[in-house]
Amino acid sequence: MPNTDAPVGLWPRPGTGGDTTPRMREYSVADGYTSAIGMGGPVQLAATGTAERLRANTNTVILGVAAHFVSRTGTSRKLMVFDDPDTLFEIQVDDSSVTSVGVAIGANFSLLNFNTYNSTNQRSICEVDGGTQSSTVANRAVRCIGISKRIDKSAFTSWTGLVVQIQPTQHVWGKSGNTV
Repeated sequence: MPNTDAPVGLWPRPGTGGDTTPRMREYSVADGYTSAIGMGGPVQLAATGTAERLRANTNTVILGVAAHFVSRTGTSRKLMVFDDPDTLFEIQVDDSSVTSVGVAIGANFSLLNFNTYNSTNQRSICEVDGGTQSSTVANRAVRCIGISKRIDKSAFTSWTGLVVQIQPTQHVWGKSGNTV
């Protein structure tokens, strides 16, 4: 069965080491922040310490992934974020450029549509940019750990599902000197 082009952002996989629930933490969203945050979208910390959706794909420190949708207006808004740097996520590739396990595993990728969401289901439409596959870590947000085994995602066709981890060099808690 061919894969469908239906991106839903980054989705956490069950934890490792016996822990089956990925860690989430609550962050505030600034009252003056006027962008919606889609469920499954990557987020960053603003200078004020509040959460906001990722604004740039390269050289940006990523806090984690939004666990739910947050509207663009309101006061005292809170956002639960999957912020553990060891969390693995599943995500769709934007094309058919990932052609084999040997090519994909360990490769580094940038993200596409990281600050956009589907207004119907309120989910992020973030995808891996298959054309940015590289052995170089610089300017690549995620690293491929495996291939999705979901029944609705066949490997190595258009819109393959990958298992990825946010690059330690781009994760807020993975940066040298930062602690959880």
